[in-house]
Amino acid sequence: EANRCPLCAVAVRHQASPAPASGTAAVTGRCRVLRGRDADGCGALGRCSVVIMAVTTRFTELVGCQVPIQLAPMGSVSTPALAVAVADAGGVASISAMGLTGAELDQVLAGMAARTTGVLAANFLTGDIDREAVAAAAARAKIVDFFWADPDPALVELAHRGGALACWQVGSLDEAKAAADAGCDVVVVQGTEAGGHIRGHSRLRPLLESVVGQLDPLERVGHSPARSHLALEVRRSLLDEGAHALLRVL
Repeated sequence: EANRCPLCAVAVRHQASPAPASGTAAVTGRCRVLRGRDADGCGALGRCSVVIMAVTTRFTELVGCQVPIQLAPMGSVSTPALAVAVADAGGVASISAMGLTGAELDQVLAGMAARTTGVLAANFLTGDIDREAVAAAAARAKIVDFFWADPDPALVELAHRGGALACWQVGSLDEAKAAADAGCDVVVVQGTEAGGHIRGHSRLRPLLESVVGQLDPLERVGHSPARSHLALEVRRSLLDEGAHALLRVL
């Protein structure tokens, strides 16, 4: 019988349970459902299988997550523990790298990787970026995320060299073009409706339409075959019909 995970709010079944029905994806992870001191419980007392309804988009295919949801990397609020819970629920687990050295970031990401098999991401905010930390993130995380700085091909190359996808959050069409030209795999389009740091001056819908109209996500020249699909990501509070990718949430 399935329990309900209080963190990811999806059905949780132990590994001995039958395989999930067609149309779902079973992902082994840690859940915090506990049955007192029962050794068969989940979380700290054992392992479980989280049954997730997979939602396939260009973004999920590119990064390997189960659902198009990414935790917003909001400093100390987006803790490693919260990020791991998001990864276990099938989304992208993002943390902020701000203030961390390369060695410290490597330790944090290694600890997260030991707790989940989900997709990890590290975010770098502003142009004051420690390149050693970027290299450390690229070696551990699937996505290296940049924001509040002009797109830099050298940083994109550094992320790629470590085996990670490069993501750049933008607030204008010109910045989106620069991110694509820099070789980014993911472009995050942010409108003025977003909370926190606002990069641009346009509302999301017209900005997204202009970016989609100018950047063909399926026909990017100059990229290797593995990186030929430029995913367009939307950072906003709610997904609208016709939006191209994913919801970044806290």
